[in-house]
Amino acid sequence: MLSRTEVLIKLINMDESMETLTHELSQFKWDSEKELVLLTKQHILRILQLFLAGQIKISEIEDWANAIECREDIGREKSSKDLINEIMHELANPELTTHLSKARAKILYDKLI
Repeated sequence: MLSRTEVLIKLINMDESMETLTHELSQFKWDSEKELVLLTKQHILRILQLFLAGQIKISEIEDWANAIECREDIGREKSSKDLINEIMHELANPELTTHLSKARAKILYDKLI
């Protein structure tokens, strides 16, 4: 069995299907005393690149962002924490914010670089 940190690393990199990652995460408690991994701008850029290249679907990005958004065990890159939180909120909540499209993905990508 993988450790919690190993599963979180796979999650932020979207190394497997969200169904598999969600199942693996369900074996661990939601709450955490400390951050075990760090979400960076590079992680989001990679996901947006995959989307722009047609390799992942909007629904996968929404599931990915939802799986990460409020986790206490996933920290944020300190220098870009507010921007990362803003973009993750948008990706996780398209009904409340902006629906993702290729044009919107390019805007978000440009904000991150």
